[in-house]
Amino acid sequence: MTDMIAPISAAFSRYTRFDPAVPVYQITDGTRPVIHRFFDSSPVSPSERYIALTEFPFQDRLPVPGDRAAVIVIDLESGAEIYRSETAAWDTQVGAQVQWGAGDDQLFFNRMDEREWRAFGVRVDPRTGQEMPLGGTIYHVSADGRLALSPDLVKITIAQAGYGVHVPAARIRSNNGTPDDDGIFVTDLATGTSRLLVSLDTIAAAIGREHFAGGGASYSFHTKWNADASRIMFILRWFPAGSRKSRNWLVTLASDGSDIQVAVSPDRWGDGHHPNWYPVGTRIVMNLPAAQGLSAKFLNIVGKIGRRLGVAGLGGGVPLRFKRVDADGSNLTSLSPHLGSGHPTIHPSERFLLSDSYLNEPPAFKDASIPLRLIDLVSGAYSIVLRIDCKPAFAGPKKEYRIDPHPAWHASGRLLAFNGAVNGIRTVFLADFKDHPLLVSNR
Repeated sequence: MTDMIAPISAAFSRYTRFDPAVPVYQITDGTRPVIHRFFDSSPVSPSERYIALTEFPFQDRLPVPGDRAAVIVIDLESGAEIYRSETAAWDTQVGAQVQWGAGDDQLFFNRMDEREWRAFGVRVDPRTGQEMPLGGTIYHVSADGRLALSPDLVKITIAQAGYGVHVPAARIRSNNGTPDDDGIFVTDLATGTSRLLVSLDTIAAAIGREHFAGGGASYSFHTKWNADASRIMFILRWFPAGSRKSRNWLVTLASDGSDIQVAVSPDRWGDGHHPNWYPVGTRIVMNLPAAQGLSAKFLNIVGKIGRRLGVAGLGGGVPLRFKRVDADGSNLTSLSPHLGSGHPTIHPSERFLLSDSYLNEPPAFKDASIPLRLIDLVSGAYSIVLRIDCKPAFAGPKKEYRIDPHPAWHASGRLLAFNGAVNGIRTVFLADFKDHPLLVSNR
């Protein structure tokens, strides 16, 4: 963790509601809906000088093909916006997939060719505006800025609303079975060339084709590099024929597409969610059920009844725990006795876990505020470092417009970016952990 402290402009308002344990800055003005991307990439540039975000044109209806959001870059030292560009390749949960490469001159996001309704990534130097189009789309950029991974951003909307791009319905082709022309795509960010790295059919064969018998369709979902780009995390969603509920496999594979391993099977996954790489190596942190088998099924039934009846304490379903697992599925272990929730992320020191919560998970407060909980994985010390309002003015028919904080650490270990709401308007915040007691004691 660095001791070099980049100043944050006094132009940004301080967030003081619920008495946060660290300084928190409101980066966007709360009048225009803005988000940062996701909990596995920081919107803060490598030098900590800039922050890159997606600004929505509205938040009271779902986007349709041709609607344009804006990619913006703000100078954290001056408070000034230094870059703005419109794009039609965005969605409500991750925006235009805006993220940094290895330096402040490498900003990546997606654009849309509206003549062909083809999404493609771009590499931009936001300080000069110089731009290079890429042959593939952006979903997750390696830390060294050399390669980008992506599922099919059109088809991903079939598996999960809010994470892809919007094109006319006639341009969306559903999958059948485990196709050999869809899967994980990789783009060389220097040359712009893109290719299918490994197909869904190849991954299904490695898992075992017996799991995909009886008809159905598979789709690609989260696709992520680990820190040194030696390994890929991938979620395969299988929708059995006649079912709207997917069976999820978390698999990992080598960067060349070989050595496909099952890290978490559907039976182990249960009601779990949101795997994330550790800052170093090939370990994974994820919310997974505390109970398995019949106990999990019973608790899930109780949770569903509680949600329908609105009975306090019975709406959480199967209790989750923050768990760690190796890339090959071995060494599964609980990291903490505290309830799992939200989007768990491990601090760059690897000593601390921080996570948010969904509004329907037990850690959330009845006033629609969500805690960011910090857990010391060595001592077990636990604290709520801040609370943030996350109630959207309009949630959408499938909660496409829900406001998830998506807390994301910068590689320095100091700045944490997260989303929240100001009077129902999605807003981006930065928390400065430089002087937080737990982090100071770990130096």
